[in-house]
Amino acid sequence: MRIRAQAYGEVEERTPAERLLAGSRSLDDTLQRLEALAAEQDGADPVLLKEIRAAAESSGRMAKLVQDAGLDERRLQLAEREQADLGAVVVLTLAAFGLEADAAVVRQTVAAAVERVQAGDSSPLPLAQVLELTKADES
Repeated sequence: MRIRAQAYGEVEERTPAERLLAGSRSLDDTLQRLEALAAEQDGADPVLLKEIRAAAESSGRMAKLVQDAGLDERRLQLAEREQADLGAVVVLTLAAFGLEADAAVVRQTVAAAVERVQAGDSSPLPLAQVLELTKADES
């Protein structure tokens, strides 16, 4: 389908939230047209009213999906920024102690600390690892 769409011109890339918002707007437009049609008729057709209710429910669900997708997208952006900030903090902290982030012993120590934290262990690193870092720095 994307190939056929490209044949008609440039395909605009949209985020999931933008795609859902477009779908929500389409559902809302359909709902408004159905409501106008029902208002024009003398006696409202039960089938038409059922269609309107179904469209209203779909529109509400779609609006909720759009809201959730937008929030999830924002959470992802914040998490990515926090990860980048944390990386910068680690590099700056290591530099303050005269350590280089790309040194093998530093990478091993940081990796061990990350594994411990992910496992739920936030106790201090063993003294041997800390001493190894300072020995590597003195060399």
